[in-house]
Amino acid sequence: MPYSHFKKLTDVTKKFNLNLQTVVLFPSIKPIELSQYLTICLDAAEKVGYANEKERSERLVSPILTELTLHNHTSIVVYSGRDLFVDDKQGLNGECDFLISVHKKVIDELIAPVIAIVEAKEQDLRYGVAQCAAQLYGAKLFNEAEGFQIPCFYGAATTGEVWRFLKLENNTLFIDEKKYYLGQPNILIGVLQYIIETAIANT
Repeated sequence: MPYSHFKKLTDVTKKFNLNLQTVVLFPSIKPIELSQYLTICLDAAEKVGYANEKERSERLVSPILTELTLHNHTSIVVYSGRDLFVDDKQGLNGECDFLISVHKKVIDELIAPVIAIVEAKEQDLRYGVAQCAAQLYGAKLFNEAEGFQIPCFYGAATTGEVWRFLKLENNTLFIDEKKYYLGQPNILIGVLQYIIETAIANT
């Protein structure tokens, strides 16, 4: 049973005994100046367009996460389309759109610790949030099996244009009250940078 089996957030919280809270995860964020690379990519995406989930992932989400890697190239790697196999009986198996790990080089095998997950969806963010929440719990178990006790993990469900962030800390799943938009890329990159810095500090 794959992560995509989870359609509602309550499916995840009830199955794994997680508390659920809605909060402002990032009350103060420092905007980050975009590189020429990301500016060109986003401009090209607007001109070329994106009609489905795969195109949104390739033309919007991937360049944003590549930008994040450029800011943190000695600390993290971003894996695209990698499987996170943890426990098939609990539905904690399957492909994640993007996994972020504290490591210096992408290799064939997924390396712990995984610190963040981004799930790209064409439209329905609610479905994306539920799937990402299950993947975060899977990442927690994956890291623990590899000997990493990390207090919190971050995730996001996104259409590419709209981003909704989550945090799993101990036994509580926090959902951000705010949504972030591609129309403010400096703020969006600032949020992602904050997540990376916080997660690295906790590893």
